[in-house]
Amino acid sequence: MDFELFAAKIGFGRKRFESIEDWFRRIDLKESDTELYQRVRYGEEQLEEEKIAQFRDEIEVLRVRLQERL
Repeated sequence: MDFELFAAKIGFGRKRFESIEDWFRRIDLKESDTELYQRVRYGEEQLEEEKIAQFRDEIEVLRVRLQERL
């Protein structure tokens, strides 16, 4: 959710009707970048510490990629 708020704040927000895949395609992020994001955001799956760290790293990469477009 923090990533969605961040993206909205800098002009890359998700529209109410958009799926995560459609949103990432529209803002030119690869769909493959959404795997852990989707598992955390929509899944009821608990991630191991290693996967949580990987998820945080992936979100940070996505933040940087969006910021570079400004």
